[in-house]
Amino acid sequence: MFEGSRVFFLAMAAKRQLAGETMKNTSGIVALLLMTLIASVGVAQTTVVNFGTVSQFTGPGDLDLSGDIVRAVNFNGSDTTVAGVNFKSDAGDPDFVGPQQVVGWQNRPEYGDTADDDNLEAIMHDIRWANSGASEFLEAHVPVTAGQEYKLQLLISGNHQESRVWDIEIEGMEAVDSLTSLGLHTDTYDVGRSVVYTFQDQAPDDVLDIRMGQIFGETAGDDLNPIWQAMTLELIPEPSAASLMLMSLAGLGLFSRRIRRR
Repeated sequence: MFEGSRVFFLAMAAKRQLAGETMKNTSGIVALLLMTLIASVGVAQTTVVNFGTVSQFTGPGDLDLSGDIVRAVNFNGSDTTVAGVNFKSDAGDPDFVGPQQVVGWQNRPEYGDTADDDNLEAIMHDIRWANSGASEFLEAHVPVTAGQEYKLQLLISGNHQESRVWDIEIEGMEAVDSLTSLGLHTDTYDVGRSVVYTFQDQAPDDVLDIRMGQIFGETAGDDLNPIWQAMTLELIPEPSAASLMLMSLAGLGLFSRRIRRR
């Protein structure tokens, strides 16, 4: 994942070559300084999404706030309603671990002028965070029904141009390696954009376990402390018998049309 060592050895080779030429002119000295700088900086780390998706959103309309939302949480904030969904405060909730907090983190996002826009902006302005240097993590341990399908959304917003990097673990598995507070490693800051991690699957047991922090080995970044602002958990209903029959009939119809065309 890193190419820093290769860059370092190339820089040292250039340094030796330039030194052998006894630094005949100023341009040789400048080149040596540039090579040494490259060696010390290295190469930025790449975000790897093993399952789920990481994307930026620009307001409530980009999020899934319909359906059977069984949990909606506002980390480090008060109860707030967005698009009919009540994001409950995590204060005193034993299902969540958020060791540190900041009220009004950096720039408040600007999604638009509606009441829902304003309420989501307020949610995304405050953060819970964990001190990776003290081996802290952000955690959620949410009761669910084993075998049922759920859709998870984790909402994150760096709120300024920063190099903050951490990992996401779902059910003990590596979901995302080197997520940034702006999204993927290629994403940039804009006051009107924030980040959502989305994952949908059946619950393997009766507790959904989520952990964020420095988990999967060495990570490159100016700030290694994870943050989050909100989450939603939606129960995906099982298809009814009638729906399954309709899907089966539709499949048979498509199959018979293909047979007739042959």
